[in-house]
Amino acid sequence: MTLDVSLFELEVFTTLSTARSVRAAARQLKLKPSHVSKVLTRLEAKLGKELALRSPTGIVLNREGVILEEVARKILRESAALADGFKLPTAANPAKTVLTIGGLSYVNRSLLAGSTKIMESFDESLRFRFLDIAPDKIIAAAVKGAFDLAIHTSSDEWPNTWTITKIGDAIWSLYSRTGHPLGTHATAEEVNRYPFVIPTYWDGKEYLRGDDYCKIPISDRTVGHEASTADLAAQIVKTSDQLGYLPRLGVIGYVHQNELTEISVREWEVVKKPLYLAVKSDKIKKKLYNSLVVFLRHQLGIQ
Repeated sequence: MTLDVSLFELEVFTTLSTARSVRAAARQLKLKPSHVSKVLTRLEAKLGKELALRSPTGIVLNREGVILEEVARKILRESAALADGFKLPTAANPAKTVLTIGGLSYVNRSLLAGSTKIMESFDESLRFRFLDIAPDKIIAAAVKGAFDLAIHTSSDEWPNTWTITKIGDAIWSLYSRTGHPLGTHATAEEVNRYPFVIPTYWDGKEYLRGDDYCKIPISDRTVGHEASTADLAAQIVKTSDQLGYLPRLGVIGYVHQNELTEISVREWEVVKKPLYLAVKSDKIKKKLYNSLVVFLRHQLGIQ
C-alpha cells in the first residue's frame, strides 16, 4: 500500500521533532500553530499510529515518531539532491558551459588548474571537468572527442579540427628524498643500486608500463613500487629510499619544501620535451586561446 504523505508534511514533522514545540516549529516554518498541529494529526491518521507525546511543555517523539523522523530526513535529503540535479537555468542560476580538460595529471595540477581564472574572465558561465589521461592515450581520446583542451608533449596526429601551439618545455630529472644516501651527485652505477618507482597504467584490459624518459631502461632497473601519476610517485619517493625519474614541473613544490632532492647524474644529459597547448578550434575562441598561451608561457618562465 502506498501512503499519500507529502514532502511538506515530512518537512513540518522533522521541524517539529527538532523544535519540540508546536509554537517554535510554527515560527520556523512561518505557519500558524494550528496549521502545524493539523499536519501532525493528519500524519498520524495516515499512518494509523501516534507519533508524539503531547504535554503543556511541548512534544516528545515516541518510538514510532523516531523511526519516521529518520525516514523523513532521508527522503528530504534525496529530494533536495534530485531537485539540484534537475535545476533549470534562471537569471540567478545561469546555464553552465562545461569545458573538459584532459591530460597528464601533473600538467593539469601545475598549469591548467590555475588557468581557469583566465578562461572565466572571458566566459563566466564556464564550468571545468578535469580528466587525468595516460600519456599514450591522449591523442586517441582527443580523436574521440573526450575533451576540449589539453597540454601534451606531442604535436603529431592531432585531428585537424584542433589548434596546436608550443608553450614551452618540460624537463625530467632524477629525484630522491632529502637526506638520501646518494646525495645530490651520483654515477649511473650508483643510482642503479636503488629501486625506482615505475610508471604503470591500467588500460581497461592490462597493466602497461609508461615511459619516464630515464636513461636506464626499465628492464635494467630494480623495480620498486608502481604509480600512474607523477604526484603519487613523488609521495612514494619522499617517504622511502626509492628513486623517481620525474617531470620537474610536477615535483618542484616538493623540492622547495625540502622534501625531494634533484640528483645530478654525470653521464646523463638533461631530458627536455616540448609542451604543446591543444584546443578544439570550435570550442575556444582565438582571443581566449592567445591569452591562455601567454599565461601558460609565463607560468613556465617564458616571457
